Amino acid sequence: MSNYIIISTRENFNGGNIKKAFLNLPFDEDEFNEAVKRVGNGKIFIVDYDTDIDNFEIAEDENLEELNAFFERFDNLSSKRKEIYSVIYSEIYCSTREKQDEIMDIVESESYIFWEKMDLLDVAMELYRDGFYGAVNHGITRYIDFKFIAHELEDDGYVDTSIGVIKLED
Repeated sequence: MSNYIIISTRENFNGGNIKKAFLNLPFDEDEFNEAVKRVGNGKIFIVDYDTDIDNFEIAEDENLEELNAFFERFDNLSSKRKEIYSVIYSEIYCSTREKQDEIMDIVESESYIFWEKMDLLDVAMELYRDGFYGAVNHGITRYIDFKFIAHELEDDGYVDTSIGVIKLED
C-alpha cells in the first residue's frame, strides 16, 4: 500500500487543461519541485489521494508542508505500528484529523497496551491468569463472571478493535 496525493493547479483545472502530478507521501523537495513544474504555475490543490490510514481524509486545500511532515513521521513507524495508528485513528478517535499528532505521539511513545487478535473476554481471562486481580484460588475459576469483567474493562477504557484490544495509557 502507499500514501500519495495527486496535485494540479486551479488555473489549469478550471480552464480544462488538466495537468496533474503524482506525489508519494512523504516527498522530498526535489520531488515536489518536479511535480510543480509538471502542473505549472498557480495555486496548487489536491485532486486525489490515498493513504494506508483508514478513513484519513485530505482536503483539497491541505497545507502540503504539514501533511508531508506528518507522513514523514508515519513513514518511520514499523508496519505493526502503522496498523495500530490506523486503528486508533479510525476506531478509537473516530477519524478526527485534529487528533492526528496526538495519536502519533501515543504510537511513537508506545503509550498503549495492545492484545493482538484478542477480544475483551480474552483479555479479562488473560489478566486473571497473569494475577492482575491478585491471588485467586484457581478452584473458583468457573464461578468468575468474565463477561462482567470484560464489560468493566470496556468501562475502564479498553477498546475492542478490528485487530485486537487496545488500552491507551492515561
